[in-house]
Amino acid sequence: MIVANQVACPQFTIPSRVTIARDCVKLYYSEKERLREMFKACQRISVTTDTWTSIQRINYLCLTAHFIDSEWKLHKKIINFLPISSHKGEAIGKAVEACLEHWGIEDKLFTVIVDNASSNDVACMHLSRMVRRTGCINDGKNLHVRCMAHIINLIVWDGIKQHGVCIDRVRNAVNHVKNSPARISRFKDLRVFSGLSLPDGEDLNDNERPPEEEDWKKVQRLTLFLKGFYILTKRISGSHYVTSNRGLSEISYMYNMLNKWDKSGDLNFQAMSIAIKQKFDKYWGNVNKMNKLIYVASILEPHCKFILVELSLIDMHGKEKVSKLANEVKDFTYTLFDEYRNMYTSSISQTVPLSTVAYESAFSTGGRTLDPFRRSLTPKMVQALICSQDWLRAKGLPIIDVEETLKELEEIEKDVQCGDVDNEVIFVDSLV
Repeated sequence: MIVANQVACPQFTIPSRVTIARDCVKLYYSEKERLREMFKACQRISVTTDTWTSIQRINYLCLTAHFIDSEWKLHKKIINFLPISSHKGEAIGKAVEACLEHWGIEDKLFTVIVDNASSNDVACMHLSRMVRRTGCINDGKNLHVRCMAHIINLIVWDGIKQHGVCIDRVRNAVNHVKNSPARISRFKDLRVFSGLSLPDGEDLNDNERPPEEEDWKKVQRLTLFLKGFYILTKRISGSHYVTSNRGLSEISYMYNMLNKWDKSGDLNFQAMSIAIKQKFDKYWGNVNKMNKLIYVASILEPHCKFILVELSLIDMHGKEKVSKLANEVKDFTYTLFDEYRNMYTSSISQTVPLSTVAYESAFSTGGRTLDPFRRSLTPKMVQALICSQDWLRAKGLPIIDVEETLKELEEIEKDVQCGDVDNEVIFVDSLV
């Protein structure tokens, strides 16, 4: 690379790693100030968050803000990527609160979208107490929104777990072929697995044996079964377009899809549909437990309005259950309208993502997850690089890998001599 640069432009001087690190930090600060100004102009902000443990056994929290600016443009920005003491709910709640206060947006929090881990219930309870002090729509009663993509994943796994053996067999066979160029070449010639020598023997577990003909047939049917859920997950996992207005219609779509399979002549489809329906009812079977903002978002959708919301609920739950709920949703919508009218004199702009999947990709720089680096980035540099990359990334452009050794990065941080770096990265251990 160095030789190529010297040939292409002999006068070009390659900067040192210290210079590059200093420039990255400066860029992080400048972009951070721009983001602060954007936050000042927006009215409400929804956040998605999750925790993860790196291979160095460091607990990380990623916090992403979703908001609509004064020009009605939707934004998704990773605002913090920081180490926390544990994955416990109270630790998560305090970490998120500290981050929001650091950005000065604790009084603009609208919703918190998280997966179904019990620790997140505790975290949302902590944040609900915070917004009652700082101010939130409807006093924070609808703050907690469950990630729809995560729920879909849970209910699908419940449906297909009885086919785990055949899935493992096919997956192992495919991996065995892909791990050898010679096997790949042989497979291209044969176009079938039956002509290949796959691992077999009495010492193998049942799910490690070569797939039988019936295994291939089951997996083929499973792909048809899963295709609908795959399309559904893609629709509700977008971060560059509004998804909240599709929430109720997608739940209704899933309900009708399950009914269709339940009535099909395929016994496997029927069995999977029954298992999925049980999980479906756990999360969406009780209409009174669903966040009413899902209904309001559908009402505000020009193609839906209140009448289609009511018809969708009747289709899923029956007229008797829905009659009372419909009036409650209507009253809730009017209450929100009055509250906003008293709170804001300008136009209202807000967004509620339905999924946390989009920010989970933050743990992957170029398709990998803060992954098996030879060592690791220090937490300070992780936040600066991950956040800067997210803020500067143009839609559709590839993400650039950042990989250095821990020792080198620590030396770079010392050389940069930027006294504000420590202050810019929030450590919440002392808060827990």
